[in-house]
Amino acid sequence: MTLPKISTDCLLATISKMSQVPRQEFAADVMTDLAINSPELMGALTALLSGLLEPQDVEQVDLEVAQEILLETVFVCVGITLKSLNAQAEANELNEAWG
Repeated sequence: MTLPKISTDCLLATISKMSQVPRQEFAADVMTDLAINSPELMGALTALLSGLLEPQDVEQVDLEVAQEILLETVFVCVGITLKSLNAQAEANELNEAWG
């Protein structure tokens, strides 16, 4: 499968929309959407990302806080990617219909 190229405008619009809600809310929405609409993908991502949560040697930041931030950040990145792909696919369809 070839993924569509995501335009800068589409990516910026997706990031802008994402930034209108708290990061934790966006991450929770992405995880909920994946769990409902693509449980296999959610399971695979969770399994792959769980290795990042293994105990680390951290001296200045509480480990649980660092792990929570890392998990949220990863899901934000995944969410931006998936939502950008979806928005770009829709934009491409509209351009084809009107072009």
